[in-house]
Amino acid sequence: MLARCMIAALTAALVLNDTAPSSAARAGSSQIRPGAAPPLDLGGTWLLTMPRGFEYEARLERIDDTAEYRLICGATMLRGGYKLCGRRLTMARAEDEQMAGLVWEVKNKNVLVLIEHPEKSQFGSDYRNATLSRQKPVDEPR
Repeated sequence: MLARCMIAALTAALVLNDTAPSSAARAGSSQIRPGAAPPLDLGGTWLLTMPRGFEYEARLERIDDTAEYRLICGATMLRGGYKLCGRRLTMARAEDEQMAGLVWEVKNKNVLVLIEHPEKSQFGSDYRNATLSRQKPVDEPR
C-alpha cells in the first residue's frame, strides 16, 4: 500500500509540475525539491453537489499534519475519515460501513469528483460523479 501511495504521489507531482523527478525523488526521499508544488491541503469549506443536484455545505478537516481528513456534511452516507494518496482521497473509516470504499479523484486544489462507489451499497443511490467544490472564504465586513 505504501509503495502504491509513493508511486501515486510521484505521478501526481510529475503531472502538476510537468518535469522529471529529481534524483532525490527517484530514491524515495521525502524531501521536496526546489520549485516542486507543495503537497495539497484539502482542508476547508466545500460545496458538495450530488448527482441529482442536491447541494450540501461540507467541510474537510485535516487531521494534524497527516494526509488524513474527516468529511463532515449533510450527506450522511459520505461522512467519515479519508486518506489522501496521490490524486485520490479514499475513505478509510466510514460512518456507514456499507459506504467503505468511496474514492474521490482530486482534479485540482479546488475540485474533487467521486469516482468509485462500493458494490455492497448498490441497493441504494449511486453517488458517483458527486462533486466537492472549494468555497472561497467570505470577507468580513469592514
